[in-house]
Amino acid sequence: MPVSDQVWEVVFVEDLDNVWVVRTADFFNTYFPGVFGEPCHPELFRWKLGRSNPAGEGVLALAVSGAEVVGVMTATMKLVAANGQTLRAAETGDTFTHPDFRRGGQAATMAAGTDDADDYLNKSVFGRLVEEVTKRLAEREIELVYTTPNDQSLPGYSRRGQYVEVPRVGSRSWHRPCRTLLEDRLPFRSGRTAQKMVDAATWLVQPGRRIRPTIDSVALTSDGPLVDFYEAIDLIWDCQKLKDKFTLVQDSAYVAHRYATHPSQSFVGHLVKVLDHPVGFFVTRRLSRSHGYSTVCVAEWLLAPDRAPGLFASLLRHLIANAEGVHTVSLWANDRSVSRQHLLRLGFLPLRKVPVLIGTNEFGRHLQTSGHSWAMPIGWSDNV
Repeated sequence: MPVSDQVWEVVFVEDLDNVWVVRTADFFNTYFPGVFGEPCHPELFRWKLGRSNPAGEGVLALAVSGAEVVGVMTATMKLVAANGQTLRAAETGDTFTHPDFRRGGQAATMAAGTDDADDYLNKSVFGRLVEEVTKRLAEREIELVYTTPNDQSLPGYSRRGQYVEVPRVGSRSWHRPCRTLLEDRLPFRSGRTAQKMVDAATWLVQPGRRIRPTIDSVALTSDGPLVDFYEAIDLIWDCQKLKDKFTLVQDSAYVAHRYATHPSQSFVGHLVKVLDHPVGFFVTRRLSRSHGYSTVCVAEWLLAPDRAPGLFASLLRHLIANAEGVHTVSLWANDRSVSRQHLLRLGFLPLRKVPVLIGTNEFGRHLQTSGHSWAMPIGWSDNV
């Protein structure tokens, strides 16, 4: 049967032990291999959408044609702290459509509010998934919905005005070349010379006689000895959460679930101390790509507000000094944040812009007009 004659429908998977979760993983491995940086396993969806998430159970929506998955969209629950209040949030993502159904097929039932079978919502798998997931999140009274789309999915999210880009909330991908990159990509003498120049710039912004922080690192695993690390995180978070700012909740429950229990990825936690007192933490992951490029990626960080600029520079210098055998140190940071000057001074290069789209519900509209700036690290998305 031609794809144009095939029908599909949107279903919500409530039981994550259902066979549809296995078929969802098969869908990604068959049509989008490597999109997660590794083979997709059903446990990925059970981990981020299941009951173990301290922010709540998420949403798995599928477009199905017969017994085949032809489209996917998820919503992962988050908690956001805003002006001393905790709000429920959701990050939508994993929105992919079977290549044969991008311009073909027909919805089995017409979308609410439409009376034409050729309406966008009755022909577009992507558009219908966005519509139905948006409705489901509204029914659950989720206050903030956001996504970090790629170039292909951004127009689909924006098409019907359900999501808008808020420049103050966006980020940029920053990369700092390390010795391995310069020596691999440049002639021997040129590579050595370039590395010395970059290292000299780093040396010039070393702190003076101020007390330097110490950094203790530990592998984040579900069965690791992490009690002291988590207690320190909660001390840092308790000092931060009542501040007049807008941020993801970064307490120990969040960090443990997000990084220590990830079913397939390994992260390292770094605790920053001054005079043996915890003043910040950050999380990293070493990433290797198929074309040979490798990076130490800073997933996220939290620093004592009164020390944040200096501590941020210190943690970056620490990563640069210990970045053996990788091409870059990388992270997402907002162009408008105070961190920009430190990134530039330490030899980081601003690369691609990372758009953050916000759902246009009541709180989303408030965020558009408020003065909130959200420097979003990559760990707050599903990109790492």
